[in-house]
Amino acid sequence: MLTFFKKHISMISKLMINQLGMAIFGFIVTFAAESFARTHTGNIVPALLAASAISVLFYLFLLAFAANEAGIKDKIRIEAGRLKADAALGFKWGLAAGIINLLFALIIIVTYYVWTYNQAGAVQTVYATCYTIAKILQAPYIGVMQVFSPNNPLIFALVPLPGIFATGFGYWLGLRGFMILPEKRKK
Repeated sequence: MLTFFKKHISMISKLMINQLGMAIFGFIVTFAAESFARTHTGNIVPALLAASAISVLFYLFLLAFAANEAGIKDKIRIEAGRLKADAALGFKWGLAAGIINLLFALIIIVTYYVWTYNQAGAVQTVYATCYTIAKILQAPYIGVMQVFSPNNPLIFALVPLPGIFATGFGYWLGLRGFMILPEKRKK
């Protein structure tokens, strides 16, 4: 596991940086949409869903695009015999980049149920801290989480899955020679 991280740290860190950038973008879009909806319509649900849809789709596109570029580069090395093909590598990258989210999800789920049945103050503090950090990291999904599952901690375990699949699918497409954004031809 550690050797995998060392070997692929460049791509994993690129995916994590994309997530941090999209967290900022997600906050901006969600808060702007929510503020607009509160002042003009009074109903924030459609605005939250629209903001989340835009943020999530853009985030998934960035992940798929980064993995697609790597897949195209790897395709050349595979065809030359310098690299062994691994179609699941993109999924592994996505999982490695999302491990922090999954770790926070595990802590949130465990502490939520311990706190619900025990009412321990220290557990509540750990839950609240991890919940806040996870919400920040998963900002593109805020609207979906607030509308469909506002009080269910299990949603935190589901949120990283689209990113993992987008990364894997983008890399797989790259290995097949399909470019998500074709290059412009030079005249």
